Amino acid sequence: MKSRGKMLRVVVDTNVFVSSLLSNRGQPFAVLEAWKAKKFILVMSPEQQAELQDVFSRPRLIKRCHLSLSEINNLLVQIDLLSQKVSGTTVLPVAVRDVKDEKILASAIGGAVDCLVTGDIDLLTLNGNSMLGTLKIVTVREFLSIISS
Repeated sequence: MKSRGKMLRVVVDTNVFVSSLLSNRGQPFAVLEAWKAKKFILVMSPEQQAELQDVFSRPRLIKRCHLSLSEINNLLVQIDLLSQKVSGTTVLPVAVRDVKDEKILASAIGGAVDCLVTGDIDLLTLNGNSMLGTLKIVTVREFLSIISS
């Protein structure tokens, strides 16, 4: 799907990336595959990229996702090379219940994205807030529906 003739610009929350590593059959994995198929533009701040690097390097996650360190590093390199970089230091127009989510929302606002895809209820509750303009904060299922229509 395209927005006003342009490809959708999207921030994908770290929790969706982590879920995509845990199962290659679920909806989070489908989001990752849609990005690889160039169905949307992935927008990411250096702050989120650092968070991904940290989370993906945790031994417990590496063990659970049954991927080699090389495969995980390859995904991180792809994300680095193929995502559009934006500042994650944007001042937020709304309060976020969990301060750890501020960097994700700041990426979405700073990147003027169409959608923020997340499984985080603290972010999802902000969807429709007039202070966020046209930003849609959606679940993985909602996002897959958007890009398939």
